[in-house]
Amino acid sequence: MTRHWLFLILSLISMISYAEESDISSRIKQAYQLVWDHKMSEASLLISGITESDIVNLSDSTRYMYYYVAPSAYSYNENKSILLNYLNKAIKIRESSIGVQDSEYLELLWGKGSILEDTDPADAMKAYHRGIVIGEGMVNKGNYAINHWFGRILDSLGELYYKRGYINQAISLYREGFTLLK
Repeated sequence: MTRHWLFLILSLISMISYAEESDISSRIKQAYQLVWDHKMSEASLLISGITESDIVNLSDSTRYMYYYVAPSAYSYNENKSILLNYLNKAIKIRESSIGVQDSEYLELLWGKGSILEDTDPADAMKAYHRGIVIGEGMVNKGNYAINHWFGRILDSLGELYYKRGYINQAISLYREGFTLLK
């Protein structure tokens, strides 16, 4: 009889845990869609209160969505180390299981480079160069988002080259970037 109660209690705990994970997963997916609808404050509200420990057992795609959306809860100047941490985790998931052949990956690399420009320009350049390597095979094929993020990467890299005194390279990157951003 005691075993039956123990089994029943463990089953209930398992169901509650599954329901909580399901709710968290649903909130993350809704927030992800809101980001795409340019409703950042609503997305931020949906994921507020969700912590990294809440998402440990979720799928890679759901964890990726969390790390992609989580920076919307912070202003760009608020805490760059937190933003960089989320971006790095999103990048890692894309590279290990989801894939890199889309505009979101370019956006993540641009975001990482933008955060690092002032504190670590060499790593910012690495992020931008990675974006160029990945983006070259995707750009100018009619996908506005890919062209947009590739153009921003070129423009940002051009700015770093300009600051280092490589004017001709900067101008070339600016031209190519601006052409894509039209």
